[in-house]
Parts: sequence; C-alpha cells; structure tokens
Amino acid sequence: DPGAVGNGFKEAIEARTIADLVKIKFDELNTDIELKILQQNKGPTSKSQLNNLVTDINNTNADLLLSIHLNSSTNSSAKGIETIYSFVSRKGSMFAQCIQNSLTEIPDKLDRGIKSDQRGLAVLKRTKMPACLTEVGFISNKEEANWIHNNSKLIAEKLVRGIINYLVNQKVLTEAVLGASESTFNDNIKIPKIELI
Repeated sequence: DPGAVGNGFKEAIEARTIADLVKIKFDELNTDIELKILQQNKGPTSKSQLNNLVTDINNTNADLLLSIHLNSSTNSSAKGIETIYSFVSRKGSMFAQCIQNSLTEIPDKLDRGIKSDQRGLAVLKRTKMPACLTEVGFISNKEEANWIHNNSKLIAEKLVRGIINYLVNQKVLTEAVLGASESTFNDNIKIPKIELI
C-alpha cells in the first residue's frame, strides 16, 4: 500500500525519504540518540495488522514516536502543514507543537496548526510513548507535492529541529547539541530512543 498517491508521487516513498534524511541528520549531529525507522510495507487494512503495528512500535521501547505523512484531499487546492496528537497525552501535545513550530518556520508554508486526534488513530491512542503524526503537506496539491519532493532535506532538518526542541524542553538535551561535535545530554539522563514511521 503506497498510502496516498497524487501528482505522480507516492506518500510511502516521500515519507520514507524524509525519515531516512532525519536519521542521517541525527547521525551527523553525533548525539548518541538511537533512531529507528519502522517502515509500513503494507498499510494496516485490518484490525490484526493494526494491532501488529502498535505492538511492534511498543516493543521498540522508544521514548518518542514521530509518524511522517503527506496529507490528501479531494480539494486539489488544499495545502499546509498540520500535526496531530492524542488528546489524552500532554507530552504528545507538547511534542506536536515543537514539530509544528519548526516545520512552519519554512517560508510560505500554511500553518494548519496542531490538532487533537478525534478519530482514535492507533499510532497515537495505543502507543505508550509521547507521539505525534505530522502531515508535511498535501500530495493532492500539485505545487505542494512537487515542493515536498524537491525539499525533503529541508523538511527533515526541520523535523530534527522540532525533535531537539522537544528534548531540550523536557531537559533531556542542552541547546548546544546543534553545534556540538559530541553528545550534549544532561547528566544522569537516559539517552532517548526515537521511532519514526
């Protein structure tokens, strides 16, 4: 299942490209953050597949979960960035705000805001770590789909900045991490593990 498809692009491929670039950027920062990418090779179309996905995510014992997506609409002019979190997770809300704030620093990108999940998305509702699902733009909008495809590195850099901002806010990292050549975790803090899907 390629996820949403539009304007010659597949959501699964574009989202995976961004996730891979997030991992590369963290490796370049030399932070010791353990980052794992969990690829959905087949979209969860049944209850058992969805249960397996949630189990796989929870079994990673990650400290954060970021689910990267491209939005789609029947309205081809719909555009913008939004990030969704579970309404029962205060930390998830804070994480979503950090991701949204960073992504919307990109000039000329419509800020659709952070939104509380009203649909009960399993990756937000049933996972045990702070989690958010970000929609980096609309694959159904030709201009935005092309922009996403051509700017995946910039999107990844903004996602990294959002993750780091959250970890700094939670006092796990010091702000110096972005310019450091070695890890800058606060003393006596467990090094975080982050899951991307």
